[in-house]
Amino acid sequence: NKERQKRLGRRETLEKGGGNVGKVKKSGSRKEDLPTIPIGSGCVAQVYKARLRTSHGLHPAGTSVAVKVQHPHILEKVCLDFYIMNKFASILEYIPYLNLDYLSMKDSVDQFRDIMLPQLDLRVEAHNLKR
Repeated sequence: NKERQKRLGRRETLEKGGGNVGKVKKSGSRKEDLPTIPIGSGCVAQVYKARLRTSHGLHPAGTSVAVKVQHPHILEKVCLDFYIMNKFASILEYIPYLNLDYLSMKDSVDQFRDIMLPQLDLRVEAHNLKR
C-alpha cells in the first residue's frame, strides 16, 4: 500500500507538475528523460538521482546530482491547510469555557506558517546549498 502511494505520488508529480516536469531541457532544445525511481519522497517534493550529461561550472559531465521535483499545487494545498488551522485555532480560542486563549494557538499557527512557507521555495534551498 505504501509502495502504491509512492508510485501514484511520483506519477502525479511528474505528469501534473506542469511544463517540463519529467524532462530536462538541454541546449539545442533536446530533452533528456529523468530517472524514474525517486531516491527520496516527502510531503513537498521528490528527489531523483541523475548524472550531468555535460559539464556545468566546476562540475564535469558524469557528476552525480540530485534533482528535486516539487509536488503539483503544493503551495495552494499548504496555504489551505494553514487557513483551516488558523480558523480552527480562532474558534477554539473564542470558546470561553475552554480557556485556551493563554496558549496563543492562532499566533503559533501564524509563526509556523511563516517558517514553513519559505521552505516551499526550492530556490532558497538551492541558494543555501551554494554557500
